[in-house]
Amino acid sequence: MSVTPIEQEPAAPAIPTGDEVYALLMGKIEPELMPDQIETLKEKYKDETPEQAAARSERYDKAFAEYDAQYLAYMAALETKVKVYQRDAIGSVEKEDRRTEDSELTNLEAVISSM
Repeated sequence: MSVTPIEQEPAAPAIPTGDEVYALLMGKIEPELMPDQIETLKEKYKDETPEQAAARSERYDKAFAEYDAQYLAYMAALETKVKVYQRDAIGSVEKEDRRTEDSELTNLEAVISSM
């Protein structure tokens, strides 16, 4: 009787918090829109002209649009990882069930053969 190695259960994908996702994405797009930076913007831009303020506002709008696009892509990739995990987890349970059933059948056959 051969011994089948026990497979390692699939690792669940890491699911970040909303704050972590925001920091991951927005930190690369527009660092000024990170929570720790937002508090400093009023002081940093206190002397800007209305034209400069409008340009900055437009830059921020573009940053949020880019964030939205990257967020959708990120979530789609995460959903794919979760689906792969679900498939692998179910497969792992099914394999373990088959191993258990095979072992029980082998034991039952041995009992019947010994009668």
